[in-house]
Amino acid sequence: MCQGLARLGHEVTLFAPVRAENRADVADPFGFYGVEPAFRLRRVASSVDGRRLLLCAGAMAWAARGAQPDLVYGRFTEALALSADVGFPVVLEAHLPLRTTGPLGWLRRRLLRHRNLRRIVVVSDALRQEYLTRYQVDETRMVVASDAADDPGDTAGERLGPPDRLQCVYVGNVYRGKGVETVVELAEACPWADFHVVGGEAAQLQAWREPAARLANLRFHGHVPHGRTDGYRLGADVLLAPYHQRVETHGAGEASRWMSPLKLFEYMAAGRAILVSDLPVLREVVRDEVHVLMCKPEDTSAWVVGLRRLADDPALRDRLGRAARAEFLRAHTWVVRARTALNGVTTEPPGST
Repeated sequence: MCQGLARLGHEVTLFAPVRAENRADVADPFGFYGVEPAFRLRRVASSVDGRRLLLCAGAMAWAARGAQPDLVYGRFTEALALSADVGFPVVLEAHLPLRTTGPLGWLRRRLLRHRNLRRIVVVSDALRQEYLTRYQVDETRMVVASDAADDPGDTAGERLGPPDRLQCVYVGNVYRGKGVETVVELAEACPWADFHVVGGEAAQLQAWREPAARLANLRFHGHVPHGRTDGYRLGADVLLAPYHQRVETHGAGEASRWMSPLKLFEYMAAGRAILVSDLPVLREVVRDEVHVLMCKPEDTSAWVVGLRRLADDPALRDRLGRAARAEFLRAHTWVVRARTALNGVTTEPPGST
């Protein structure tokens, strides 16, 4: 998102915490995440863990104050609230409902009513409705901007396996609810295809050691730096997004009602056929049989039918991939998203002319 804002011509500084337990970070974070060094990155020596959350928010707001910005944009609710308190206009990006109870609930509630809150950017219309109903926020302050992805540019990729076998790729986390269970079941039911799971730390992958050893057509590639994941997507015939009916977001609970998964937009950017779970919130972004094929979540037999259909019809794979990429370029690049998020935002004090 910082890259998208910078590409629009804004001067952008990203403030990020230096976690006490992980001070030795990657040497080149821009290269690691595959983004242009088009913005400044400033580390703030604080932690977002547990009781130190408010201290971290204060450190972030103090660092931002020193930069004297025209606008503070972010997802760190408490830091935004404190930035608003010292007079800066702020934009909150929300991917989930806010917790307005508990020790810091008062601060989050205050942000939603703050005179310096210029906008709330939500990732789905379902989440917009949740904010309107649950928090009674001003509808004129809200805008929907689904998540986005970077354009890989040249979508010609090197195949991950032999041309006579369908190459199916899943890129993402491997914890429960994200769909790796379905990928394993597909590998068992479809010996004529190869399956690649890209992502997951070593400890998480322990849970999948048995199927990985038992199935010759299933390979777990483990953690890959984000900047290198395009190669796997572009090496696929079919990209898999088998979200479950209930999706647990790491550290934030259940999110399937309002999520806008990065995975889907990165898949669309690759221009490959996509097999995805049929969830209402995803129908805000793509159309079944036009951009993707949708299957009932956790119904492996339906996924086998869908995958067989794509295996037998290369023209269908090509049509879906081209349509998905065209829709991505039209509406889901980071630049488009940044423009949507900030369009009409004013940095003038409320009521000024």
